[in-house]
Order: sequence, then structure tokens, then C-alpha cells
Amino acid sequence: MGRFLIQSLKALLVLAVLFIVCLPAGLGWYLDRQLYQRSDALTDWLAEHGFPQAQLSIQRQHFAWLYSDYRIAVTLQAGNDTPDLRLNSRLQHGPLNWEGLTRGQWHWQLASSATQWQFESQLLPDLNTQQQLDFKGQLRGDWRFLGYRGQHGERRFDIANSSGRWHYQPDSRSLEAELSLPDLRLRLGEHALQLSEFLLALSVSGTGTALPVGDARITLGTARWREPGRDWRLRNFRWQGLFSDYESLSNFQWSARSDSLELNQYALNQLEVDSALRGISKSSVQALMPDQGWGTWKETWSILSQQWQQRAGDIVANSEFEVAHLAVQTPEGPVRGFLRTNVPPTAELETSQASALLSAMDLSAEVSVPQTMMHALLEDSGIQERFFVDEHYRFLKKKTSPERLREMAEKAAKQQLKMVVSQGLIAAGNGQYWTQIRLKEGQLSLNRQSVYDFTRSAPQN
Repeated sequence: MGRFLIQSLKALLVLAVLFIVCLPAGLGWYLDRQLYQRSDALTDWLAEHGFPQAQLSIQRQHFAWLYSDYRIAVTLQAGNDTPDLRLNSRLQHGPLNWEGLTRGQWHWQLASSATQWQFESQLLPDLNTQQQLDFKGQLRGDWRFLGYRGQHGERRFDIANSSGRWHYQPDSRSLEAELSLPDLRLRLGEHALQLSEFLLALSVSGTGTALPVGDARITLGTARWREPGRDWRLRNFRWQGLFSDYESLSNFQWSARSDSLELNQYALNQLEVDSALRGISKSSVQALMPDQGWGTWKETWSILSQQWQQRAGDIVANSEFEVAHLAVQTPEGPVRGFLRTNVPPTAELETSQASALLSAMDLSAEVSVPQTMMHALLEDSGIQERFFVDEHYRFLKKKTSPERLREMAEKAAKQQLKMVVSQGLIAAGNGQYWTQIRLKEGQLSLNRQSVYDFTRSAPQN
């Protein structure tokens, strides 16, 4: 009995040694073949998506027991002397991590890789990525953008060190990913964009052939846009979306919150929006995609516009859109409202057939705004209109003085609001104007007062 146990232990020891010795080499050989096979598939994919002359070359720099080194070059256009992208990758294969062993650390894994991405374009920073595959088939990784400053013509970039991570579980086909961007500054001539404390988090899962479903979250400390005459700032922005049942996009919900939105000297506070989109089919959205690849941005935009004009009816048919909650605090007072709309199954429509689309749409909405805001909007509109008249028809009459212009605009605004209130199109009270909007069977009404019939004619705009 004792001899049998000893022989069994020896056999197990031999199997363990063979496992530790052969697994890294066998796994390295398998991954090496997969890398070259995948390169052909990637070249075909690039050719199908606007880069028919793309070339990809792989050089094996070193092949050892526990690791392999590769140098990969991607050239998008034939004739380029320098590749558009270079990758230096070390592939670790086997249950022991070679880098960990050299530092006296043990990391049990199936395989891992560390890659440096070097872009030829000055518009893209270098990128470092690491991936690790464990014995359960779970794949983990992280990436890190190096701090980068660059200029290309009038375009200037200033990107602080940013990082991200991801985790994929094959059993549930679930993916969790996160991207953190502490500071980003872009400048194009007199236009400038700055983002700080940006965070994107994504969690998706799915089974079968359907694309994953899940939720996404975006937080932003500050966003600032500057150009001549404009200085806009968005502070403490939070966005969260939930999407499910991708086969029909039957449930996509999102909510957004922000502490403030500053438009030059005008501040909007406590912005709140809750919305939902239902019923747009996956097949109708896929029908918008170009058949012959994407091409350039202009070509893609032209193709998508044409496809939208031809298939708009199919896409919006049987869909529902809802803004369940809209609220913002302005200096003049609160603005609140909601919107619900749905389009029942209809015949094929084009976007030019506005009357048919509006006749099929069922819409209900309500909005409440401060009276002082409504007065100011109408007065500004009247002033801008008068400026246009003075500028283009100055040969007909003398220019209006600013004081007279303001007086005329105030008088016109009061008359317009008095007329629509007396007609019952809007209601007034407690310092607010509000109205209920209804569109059903082509009939548009405000506070149950019919104002337009879309079944008879379509507006030009």
C-alpha cells in the first residue's frame, strides 16, 4: 500500500512538472498562431471599412518559455514610409508571470500581455495597455494615456495622464469598463474646450446573439466652451442611462443632473431631465449603416442622411419618446415641463412628408415658464428683428435709437402676450405662463384651442 502511494505521488509530481513545463510552451505556440490569423481578419475588416490599402505586419522579436515579444506595425495607406501605428507587445503565457518572477512575486494566470501603442499622428497620445486572462476565463485589463501636449496647425491639445480599466466574464458575457480623464484642453483657433474630472463607467451583459444590455454613467466636474462672444460653463454634471432588450430597443432610459449651466453672465441652476425612448427596432437602425464601408466623415454623413430620408418612417414607426421630468431654476424663476409622444405603425414615410408624419404622431406636453422670462424673450426677439430691418433697409428710413427700440419691443411683447392669454392659448398666474400642447390625428391645439391642422397642409419649416 505504501509503495502504491509513493508511485502515485511520483506520477502526480511528473504530471505537475509536465503541466508547468509544457503548458507555457504549448500556450505560447497557440497564441502565436492566433495572433497571425487574427492579423489577416483585421486587415480584411479595415478594407471593408474604408481602408482597402491597409497593411499589417508582425515581427516576432523573441520566443521563450514563459513570454514572447512582438513588434506590430499598421499602415492605413499604401506608399507610406512610416506606419500609422506601432505596437510593442510582450505576451506572457503560462501559470507564472515572468515579470513577477523577476521581482520575486508570484502571479497565477493563464496568459497576460503588456503593449505600448505609438501613433504616428501628432493628434493622438501614446497608450499603454495590460491584459490578464485567469484560469476561469475572466479577462481583466487596464490602459493608461500618457500626459500629452501637441499642436497641429491651429489645433492644440493638452491632455493630462488618464487611465481606465475593464473586466470581462465569459459565463455571463458581462463587461465592466471605466475611463477617467482628469483634465483635457482642446483649442482650435479662437474656439476652446476644457473638461475636468471626467469619468465614464459602463456595465453591460448579454446572452445569445443579442448585443449586451446594461447601464452607463458619466460624471463631469466642469466643462467650459469659449469662443468670441461666448463663455459657457457646465458644473457638476451627472448622466446615467439604462438600456435593455436591444433586439427592439424597447427600453432606453436616461437621466441628467447639473448644478449649474452658465451662459456668459446668465446662469441656469439645478438642471434636471428624465427621459425614455422605446420601440425603435434593431433592424431599422442597422438599415442606416453603409453597405460599402464608412469612407470619410463627409461621405459617411452623406450616406446616413440619404438613408434617413428614405427610412425615417420605418425607424420612428411604433416608437415612443418621453421626457417625464424637466426642471431648471432660472434667475426669473423655475421652468418645468414634460413631453410624451408616440408614432403608431404607419406606411413608409420620408422626412419630406412632414404632414403625413405629424398626422400619425400622438403628442402631449406641458410647459411652465416665468412671466418675466417670456417678456424678455419676446423683447429680445423684437429687438433683433428691428436690428435686421435697420441693417438691410436703412435706405428706407432712419435708424432707430436704442431707447426707442427697447420701448417698441416692450410694447409689442405686452400686446402679443395679452392677445394669446385672452384667446386662451396660454394661462397666467402666480408669476408664471403655462400651456398644454396636444397633437392628435394631425390637429395641433394649445390649452384645448385648435391652432393648426396638419392633415390639410404641411408647414414649410
